[in-house]
Amino acid sequence: MSSSTVANDSTAAPPLMLLSEETVERALDMKTAIHVNAQAFLAAALCDEAEKESAASAPVAQPVSVPPYTSIRVPVSDGSSAATLLKSASVHDALGVKVVSVRPANEKRQLPTVPAAILLNDRETGFPTALIQATYLTALRTAAGSGVATDLFARSDARVLTVMGAGLQAGEHIKAVLCVRDIKTVHIINRTLPRAEALRSSLSPHYPDVSFHAHASSSMDGTSLDELLLSADVICTTTNTSTPILRKHQVKSGAHINAIGSYLPTMQELSFDLVAHARVVIDTVEAWHAGDLAIPLKQGMLNESARTSILELGAFVHRERYAKPYRTDKGIEAGFELRLNEQQRLKPLPQLRESPDDITIFKSVGTAVQDVTSAFATLQVARQMGLAKSAQW
Repeated sequence: MSSSTVANDSTAAPPLMLLSEETVERALDMKTAIHVNAQAFLAAALCDEAEKESAASAPVAQPVSVPPYTSIRVPVSDGSSAATLLKSASVHDALGVKVVSVRPANEKRQLPTVPAAILLNDRETGFPTALIQATYLTALRTAAGSGVATDLFARSDARVLTVMGAGLQAGEHIKAVLCVRDIKTVHIINRTLPRAEALRSSLSPHYPDVSFHAHASSSMDGTSLDELLLSADVICTTTNTSTPILRKHQVKSGAHINAIGSYLPTMQELSFDLVAHARVVIDTVEAWHAGDLAIPLKQGMLNESARTSILELGAFVHRERYAKPYRTDKGIEAGFELRLNEQQRLKPLPQLRESPDDITIFKSVGTAVQDVTSAFATLQVARQMGLAKSAQW
């Protein structure tokens, strides 16, 4: 049978659904995203335990060179550094690939600096089922992962959140933490004040019971910055710095940190002494390539045994709670039905926080398992809400 015959047979080929950034924002809210991302991490953990029916697979991301260069980070026409990655995954019923680029100079063009798209495929036929604009979805799934970690590791009495950075990731992280903790005060710290103020203004009307404050680190002395950071119960670092911006003496006992800005070996948001002192969990083993962990390991500040003692987030996810799909306020289901055997149900979960005074860190670089799971859930909700547009093969 020729490919054209298959393409013209409407009974064999499912329609290709097209989901815009606006559709993604309307379809997938933060509460749903946190649940399905917990499922993504859980599916990966079950896969590690050889649970075949709920297996998740995510090969290492493949870099695409930008001619005539060959490095993952390459100069482009404006002289900046760039990267483009292909990230594929299979998670339960979901199968897909994400193409994501990092273009820091896009900020000067007033464009997103991490543009992305996800293509989902039907597991049986292999046909593409959805093409999803995923720039916002990337920020949403990253923050949702931090939401899972915050729910698991932050103290229940956490009331003050501080976010370092004021971009899209910062905004989504504020929403995620507010979903899982009764936060009363939010501090937004950015290098310059206008962006921090803009983020404060956009969020504060939606959370009337929360006090929002914007700060410019460039205009603060060291003591004032230290005191501000020491007031935080939860800290999210969402910057692209190569020099640590958060140190041990700036973090109070019992605080939880979501560190998501560093994703390359040269990038580092957290100081050596902070990482060495804290109890750390990672999203995947790829986090070891990020400077927050790679640099202290190379410098001898982290013992080689940390590679085996530091666990992935999925190991801590409650199995019964996240085995079922999430049902939204509108009665729409999103996610998977994860099959657990008796041994998996009864297996005791590890504890990251052993004392109320422990500092905990979730080090995240993002994984295609999150991308594909989040995209699949978005498609599920968008279909039931009638938001997706279709294009027949």
